[in-house]
Amino acid sequence: MKINKLLGVLFFLVGLKVILIQDWNSNWIEYSFSDNYLYIPIGVILIYIGFKFFNSIPQTEEKISICPKCQDSFEYDRLDEGKCKNCKDEKTIDIKEYYKNN
Repeated sequence: MKINKLLGVLFFLVGLKVILIQDWNSNWIEYSFSDNYLYIPIGVILIYIGFKFFNSIPQTEEKISICPKCQDSFEYDRLDEGKCKNCKDEKTIDIKEYYKNN
């Protein structure tokens, strides 16, 4: 998560540098955009990538559980206290644990 924020800020700053200074200097390459207007789309793309990295939302894994009795699967968040909707009294288990054991 922190690396995404850092990459976002770096891409944003590089995009601003390209737009405002209109050149690219580094240890390996030196390029000047003064002959053409290519720096504008490149700078905008770099800024856009920076915003995407900075505002990226981490993917969360959905917890899916299965009833060992009726073998129906459910999203764990939609169950009442982890009990099966069909069997009412049977406690569900995580689907990964179920397939490890069976």
